[in-house]
This record gives sequence, structure tokens and C-alpha cells, in this order.
Amino acid sequence: MSNTFCRHLSNGFKIDVTWDNQLLWSPCCYYSKKVPLLDQAAFEKELARTSAATDWLPECRLCQQMEASNVGLQVSPRLASFNRITQDNLDAGVCANLEMSFDPKCNAACLSCGSYISDTWKKYEYRHGIKDIGIITNHGPEMTDQLIGAVALDHLEELYILGGEPFYSTSGNQMLRHLHQTHTDIGRIKLRYQTNGSIVPDDETKELWKGFKSVEISFSLDGIGRRFEYLRWPLKWHRVERTVANLLETTTATLSVNATISPLNVWYFQELEDWTRTTIPKNRLKWPDSPTRPNRCLGPLDLAFTPQTLRDDIQTRYGADHKLTKIFSNLEINTDYRRMFDYIEQHDPLRRLDWQKTFPDIIPYYKDIVK
Repeated sequence: MSNTFCRHLSNGFKIDVTWDNQLLWSPCCYYSKKVPLLDQAAFEKELARTSAATDWLPECRLCQQMEASNVGLQVSPRLASFNRITQDNLDAGVCANLEMSFDPKCNAACLSCGSYISDTWKKYEYRHGIKDIGIITNHGPEMTDQLIGAVALDHLEELYILGGEPFYSTSGNQMLRHLHQTHTDIGRIKLRYQTNGSIVPDDETKELWKGFKSVEISFSLDGIGRRFEYLRWPLKWHRVERTVANLLETTTATLSVNATISPLNVWYFQELEDWTRTTIPKNRLKWPDSPTRPNRCLGPLDLAFTPQTLRDDIQTRYGADHKLTKIFSNLEINTDYRRMFDYIEQHDPLRRLDWQKTFPDIIPYYKDIVK
């Protein structure tokens, strides 16, 4: 029986990868524990634990925090699970929602990301002597075959293809071809993509979309113009505009925009939302009334590094009921700001960038520690 607290816990498959190219399973993207998918004993033990849960597990903290903040359109993964997995009589371990996030082929080295999921990041770290990660080899196709061999997809309702950058790699199309060849009714499957927007999907990809229930493409955009180019280096903003225009003209895909919100770009969120409203017609947006979804940045640019003064000014600027204000409502403060700026100042010279020129309104909030 599908879990009644969260259907991801019994029938969700989020597939990641280890540094040595081993597939990892977790029930969703926010669940903090991951176990080897092909280690049957470890997988079955964790699956039994998650499937039996009747309340929040410790590994669900981020989802629980999101739900508690009630960020407007930002429905928690737990609540979303009932729309993504509609079948209520599935056995535990039957895959109904699949997220592919194990192919590191990517054309970006986003400051909020890392070499764990981008081969461009790996090459950049190796070139500048930051980290020697060994031979850079793309095992995405091989791991896709492993996934296909290990997980039955007869009851699949939603396939979410991430990356790396999904339109830069072949793994997504490899899975779509498999579903066309083996699934009895692909018309029941929704397709979702998370893309950095720099690459227009090719004709083969668009052809493979035919027959699926729907296609949704979510753009990871943390700002517009030079702010996008800083945070999503070395990508160029004009390519994003080209991709959006192409999809609007040549497809019927639903579009959405997700922004990874860090202390650097939080002040400029309205710029991005205004661009979304004026660029994408309302009838093509997933969230037509509130078109841009903010998500907390984790890692070196963790949104928790936002000082109270900036949080207060965000509330004044956007209002108490705004999505950003609500994100801060139960978010701890990490005052080790130097850690964030050490990271930024390590990469700015290597990339010939300057965060102070790109995000000048943020400087006063860190005046005691920035150069």
C-alpha cells in the first residue's frame, strides 16, 4: 500500500551518483540519506523504514521546514507527492515517480553547485589545482542502463530528468527511448525537466516527447543578465532568451522558473520575476499568478548566511506575506559570513568576475568583513 503520509516514501525514486559512479537511491530530492540502489540489502532495509513512516523522519527535515514556512506556491515535496503518485494501492518499492540526477555532463560551473554533479566543474577544479578528482569520464549512459535493468517502470507516472544539464547529455533520451519501446501506455507519464536554459532541445528530443501525457520544463535561473552570468558561469544570458523563445514557438511545453536564492541574489528577486511575467505568456506558465519559485540555496552560498538586517529589509521591500519573507520565517542564521566570502573570493579572480560589481546592493550588509 502506498504510504499515506508521503507517497514518495514508498514509491519515489530519486537516483543520484557517488564519486565513483555508483547509483544512489533516496525517496525524493530533499531526503538527506542516500543508499546504494544496487545493494539489495541496504536498499530494502531503508525502503522498509521509509515506507512504514507515519510522520516526519529525521531525514525529512528540509521538507518539513519548507512546509512549515508555507511559502505560497512552494508546495512541499510531501504534499506534492499525492499529485505525482496518484495510485494508492502500490506495493512499497514500486517506482511511480522517478528523478534522474546522476549524469554529471554539464556545460556550467554554477557557484551554488559543485563537481559532484558537473564535469565542467571537475575540469575547472583540476585546471586551477583546487581538487584532483582523477580521470574525467562520463558514465551517464552506462548508469542509465543499470537503472533500467534494476527498476521496473510499469507504474511510472512522472519522470523528472535533471543533470548535470539534461539537454547536454544523452541519458534522458536514452530513458525516453526505453519507455517508448517497453511501456504499455506512455500517455500516463508526465515528463519534467530541470535545465539551466542554455541549450535548445534538439529535434530528436522533441520527437521523443510525443505521446507522453505532458511536458514541463523548469528553468534554473538565479537572476537575469549579468547576475545570471555570474551565478551560472560561464553561461550567457542571451542563450537563455533564445531557448525560451524557441520552446514557446516550437512546442506546447509548460514552462516554469526556479531560482536558487542565496545572500547574493535575494535582493534582486523581483527583477527575475518581472522578466518571467513579461517573457512567458501566462497560459504557458506552470504558476501563472506567481511565476517564479524561490528555493533556499545550500552549501557555500547557503541562504542561512543572510544577516538579520538584510532579512528585515527583504520583508520591508517585499512585504510580510511574500515568498522570500516566508522562507526566512524559520531559517536559522549562520554568522560565519567569512566562510562564504572566502569561497566567493577564491573563485572571482579565476573567473574574472567581481561579486561587488554584480551585487552592489548587498555590500552594506557585510561591511564589517568584506574588502
